[in-house]
Amino acid sequence: MLLLAGGGLWDYLNLIEPNTAYIEDQGWGASGIAYFTDYPIVLRLLWTTALLAAAAAPVLVLFRSRFAVPLALVAAVAQALLLVSTLAFMDRLAALGTFTALFDAGVAIVFAAFWGYCRYLRARSALR
Repeated sequence: MLLLAGGGLWDYLNLIEPNTAYIEDQGWGASGIAYFTDYPIVLRLLWTTALLAAAAAPVLVLFRSRFAVPLALVAAVAQALLLVSTLAFMDRLAALGTFTALFDAGVAIVFAAFWGYCRYLRARSALR
């Protein structure tokens, strides 16, 4: 989870600006640059929330904190809402392609699975 969150943070830092060379390296070209230019603040906040929660939750698991459970849920919900919002209102599929949408859906599923794992740990009293 830390590696996935780290990769997401790297993408975030390169895309929120946006770094045009990074976007072109991803194969998105002009449509990707246009997509990330003037990215709406509400979606930036949702994206930031998803990434920070996804980075913090596994650290809290390592420290056996029960607060990992709600943070993992926040990460999963924020990621899912971000994906649905951008697909519905920003034409993400046309701008970034099917592979990117499927990859991000996979990330949301992994976040949800991690939330389930955190709940399992809490039920087994492994988190305090």
